[in-house]
Amino acid sequence: MKTLLKNKKALGIVIAAALALVAAVVFLLVRGSNGFRSIQIYRLDGTAEVRRGEREFSPYVNMALTSGDHVATHEESYLYLKMDGDKFMLAEPLTRFSLTATGTRQDSRTVIDLEIGAVTSHLTEPLSENSSYEVTTPNSTMAVRGTSFRVYVWYDEDGISHTLLMVFEGTVACRLIYPDGTMSGERLFTEGQWASIWGSSETSDYDGWGDDIDYLSLDIPTLQFLKIGIRDLSRYNITMRRVNEIIKLKLSFFDVRFMVGEQLFGTQRIQYEHFAAEPSLRPTQYGRWDYDFETPILEDTEIQWLYWTQQPQSDDGGAQSTTDEP
Repeated sequence: MKTLLKNKKALGIVIAAALALVAAVVFLLVRGSNGFRSIQIYRLDGTAEVRRGEREFSPYVNMALTSGDHVATHEESYLYLKMDGDKFMLAEPLTRFSLTATGTRQDSRTVIDLEIGAVTSHLTEPLSENSSYEVTTPNSTMAVRGTSFRVYVWYDEDGISHTLLMVFEGTVACRLIYPDGTMSGERLFTEGQWASIWGSSETSDYDGWGDDIDYLSLDIPTLQFLKIGIRDLSRYNITMRRVNEIIKLKLSFFDVRFMVGEQLFGTQRIQYEHFAAEPSLRPTQYGRWDYDFETPILEDTEIQWLYWTQQPQSDDGGAQSTTDEP
């Protein structure tokens, strides 16, 4: 009888332990589906680096990032992030940013601290009431109220920081950040609008804003990235057809014709927004091409040679600028 009672008691302990284990597993699964942040590199075209504390890593596809990571992309390299399954971000070449990601998937706080370069963000689901998604720059902070926007940071030769905001869909609340750390009130920008901001060691201010986003200024990977949002939403500021037209244009090649009078001297085939090269041979001993070779090619282009029959001399002994047209 005592043995039977002992066996029943042991069995009860085993059953209780098993039930507790099942409950713990269920709790972890539920918390795992709703609680833990997920930040993952889902695509990398080119090379980049990730700094985590004192350690540096070469990122790879499916690599998990954590809050506090510092990321830098290299030349001609594009890095794509997926956060919590519904937030997507593209970092363009020569971009540096730090990542802050706290809270849970349902109630999350995400901050992209953009030092230089450009990032485009797209949220496929509305943020919860207790969630936030921000991109901060040296002179401003952008809090998303909608879905899709791009932020670009660069510095001029005087060390002045510049920020360009483009809102593709939804609303972005922008605040200036002053050198002492204080911030201005919010200014809202909606789909199709852009804003330009500058900041120095003394102050920050708006350069201007408008409702005519220059989509031709975007790289092809950035335009391709916009398609994620265009497929999901009908209120995007640009249509899929227009995006495809711009991409096709950027992939097009144009003829550059070098002319001496009406005679063809040579041709080059140049891709859109690339640069023609000055011919190594000169049609005549004295002259120059009537063209600025630092100007990108945007269409079929004809470049004329302006020349002199002999080296003319000015009164001070220098070459004159007068030409003898053919």
